[in-house]
Amino acid sequence: MHDKQQQPYIYGCWAIQPDSFSLVGRRHLVLLQIRASHLLNYFSESIHSFPMLQSFKIVADDKVDDREINRCSFPFLNMNKEVATQVVCIVGTGDFGCSFGKRLLRSGVAVVFGSRNPRQISNRLPEEAQVLSVKQAVAACDIVVLAVRQQHQAALEGELSSVINGKILVDVSNTDKRPAQNSIPNTSELQMLFPQTHIVKAFNMISAWSLQAGLDDACKKVFVCADNVNARRKVMELAWIMGLEAIDKGSLANAKELEEYTHQFFPQWRIPMRVTLGLLFVFYIYTIIQDVLFSYFKHGSDRSFRLAISLPNKAIPSVALVLLSLVYLPGTLAAYIQLHRGTKYSTFPLWLNNWLLVRKQLGLAMFGCAGVHVLISLALPLRVYVYWKWVLSIKHQIDKNWTITFTNIDFWQRDLYLIFGILGFSIVVLLAITSLPSVVNSLSWKEFHFVQSKLGWLSLLLCTAHTICYGGSRFLRSESYHWGIPPLYIPALMLPCTTIFLKLPLLLPFLNRELQMIRQGQTRSRPGVEIEMFYA
Repeated sequence: MHDKQQQPYIYGCWAIQPDSFSLVGRRHLVLLQIRASHLLNYFSESIHSFPMLQSFKIVADDKVDDREINRCSFPFLNMNKEVATQVVCIVGTGDFGCSFGKRLLRSGVAVVFGSRNPRQISNRLPEEAQVLSVKQAVAACDIVVLAVRQQHQAALEGELSSVINGKILVDVSNTDKRPAQNSIPNTSELQMLFPQTHIVKAFNMISAWSLQAGLDDACKKVFVCADNVNARRKVMELAWIMGLEAIDKGSLANAKELEEYTHQFFPQWRIPMRVTLGLLFVFYIYTIIQDVLFSYFKHGSDRSFRLAISLPNKAIPSVALVLLSLVYLPGTLAAYIQLHRGTKYSTFPLWLNNWLLVRKQLGLAMFGCAGVHVLISLALPLRVYVYWKWVLSIKHQIDKNWTITFTNIDFWQRDLYLIFGILGFSIVVLLAITSLPSVVNSLSWKEFHFVQSKLGWLSLLLCTAHTICYGGSRFLRSESYHWGIPPLYIPALMLPCTTIFLKLPLLLPFLNRELQMIRQGQTRSRPGVEIEMFYA
């Protein structure tokens, strides 16, 4: 342990974002050396129990000037001393209220629960927490967290109107249904009930489960909005103490947006899912016409058993290939627009801008389709139909004394078909992994760009080659065109081949050089082009 004459210090390396800490220029790395006793003045619990400092280690050092502390602009250091030491009142002892209180207690903040039946409910709450009546609990605290449903808030008006004036009231509620366009948010109704309080909207996007189970795998973002700046700051500091990431959302005018956000159901996936399901439907119907219906009307044979495995294994990989090309086609079109306009400081068409924003979702949908294709392909040899067809083929060879010969080209085609598919899917798996937020945060921009751009284009080339090798010489066989309709892999190749051909001119040195100069900020003036500048 440390010598009593030496002061323990905490060392840590922090990446300071310019927009978060009012620093200009590039990111700054600061070696933080803080006297442990200084932090203990802010927090009543041990330093190791504070979530923001668990990664630090204590060492002995007495060479750090106290002025070092003032040079660092970390939110948990600039917090008001009262926030960590004062008592927080939680009105409501449901799942969220209990979980929120336990999280505060683990962070070193004293908690008082307000309940209509304090004696009956106390056995559900932590022993460290004090349980009082609602009126007594609110009167004893300056920050009140209202953890009751919106329809029950009006019942508290008469009980709390005399003791809640001037206090900070944190509204964590959400509506049960998506609010109407002209409806008012819960915070506005609270403001009408308690006009002399400082209403703050926060913590409505954090679930009770994540607060109780831990925040390692949960979303830590807490959006905070309030009209009173001081109240907003105190609630944000409270969120930081709990190990959450507080984000300032401005005034209470944004409260309705926060409440509506909880009712959104995969908003960024709407267009990608519609495109994916639409392609699956069209391609599946295409294969039914080209395979099942043609065999039934032309030869009178029933091939409906292929609807379960064989036809989906044609439609799904075709959809995956088209989706992969849809990921990289908008970036290519954007490059041509920038070359034509001679600048990057101009807005893209709305359709292209929306397309660029959903590339990640399109890529993940493609990964899902490719994964299903791999699993079905592995299961194909287990089907009775494949075994029967194999035995029947051998019987025909014996009965008619046939000899099936394979040329060297046939062997090359089959092997290239397999290796291109294996390599292409392996890169697609890598692309999907690097799209995870935890992986993205560990990569530099150069590494991320190499994986998502360079390896992404390589995967498109390999998957396209995989499909071409699958078709092989059947491209030119007339018997492959049922009712004059080409096999599905032919129309599925149109968009990927178009995307690759559009990319090739951009690889020419003079075009690539000009494009890089434009993307670095240089502008080539063109008459008649409206430029909208964006400043960082």
